[in-house]
Formats: sequence, structure tokens, C-alpha cells
Amino acid sequence: TLRILNKSPQSHVLMADLNENMLKAGQENLINEGHFNNFSCIRANAELLPFPDQSFDKTIISFGIRNVTNLSKSLSELYRVTKDFGRCLIMEFSLPEHSLTKSLSIAYLDHLLPLMGKIIANDKESYEYLAQSIQQFPDPNVFKNMLQKCGFDQVTIHTFMLGNVRLFQCFKTI
Repeated sequence: TLRILNKSPQSHVLMADLNENMLKAGQENLINEGHFNNFSCIRANAELLPFPDQSFDKTIISFGIRNVTNLSKSLSELYRVTKDFGRCLIMEFSLPEHSLTKSLSIAYLDHLLPLMGKIIANDKESYEYLAQSIQQFPDPNVFKNMLQKCGFDQVTIHTFMLGNVRLFQCFKTI
């Protein structure tokens, strides 16, 4: 959200999250960066968004889609609230495709990440959940097919951090 508002200060961003603490943290971050009037927050479930059809030019979810209970329902909701000819961007952690990098990533997720969570944040369980949710998230091509099944097209996948992060860009055309 911060990147969007810094790049396009005339934009208005609506942040939605089911977790009230995440919304508060996002709001505080934007205010600390000097954004006071060009955003709003709403507590909402991604599986049942409280917005009319075709509400947004762009829909964006970053590092959160893997946390929803019903992935297909959430993607359908993103499609529903995206305007015709609008764009949807989804950034999420992923496992690399290359076998060596994938093995190293899994070892990091299974062992080092929970240990760091325990030492730094005194919260091993949250970091174990993070590791599990990343490993259980669908393969990039499976996720691409899910987006297409919901109606999105022109789905492209951009890879970052040796395949540990992916950006899915898609459009709603009629």
C-alpha cells in the first residue's frame, strides 16, 4: 500500500483484512509515512467481500492469499469486485522450481525459520505456521489455473528471490 501511495499520491487505497491488528499496523505505517487522507481501512473476510460487483480498478493482495480458508472462493470474490478490464495482482511466497534451491528453501522453512522465530520473536509456533503455509500453497501453475478458472485471463507469473516469491498479474476482460 505504501508503495502505491508513494508512486501515485492522488490514489485512494482501501485496505481490507480480517485481522484487526494487521489493519492497525498498516494504518500506523501509512500515517508514519505522511499519508493521512488517501486511504481507508475495513475489516473484511476475503471469502465474502462487502463490496458491490466491479468496485475496484485494481485488486491487490500481498502475502495473504495463502492464509484464506477457501482459496477458490476468495479468488472468485477478487474477480467479482474487480472492474471489467481491471487488473488483479497477487504476491505470495512460493517454493522455487529448481530442485537444489527448493531443497534449501524447505530446509530453511522447516528448521531455521522457526528457530529464528523462537529466538527473535519468542514465537516459534507462528513461524512454523508460516513455513507450513508456504509449503502447502499451490504450485505456481496450479494457482495460475485457479485464477483462470475464476475468469481472470492474461495471467502472468513473475518470479523474485530465486523463486521464493511470485507475483501473479491477471486481468478481468469480458
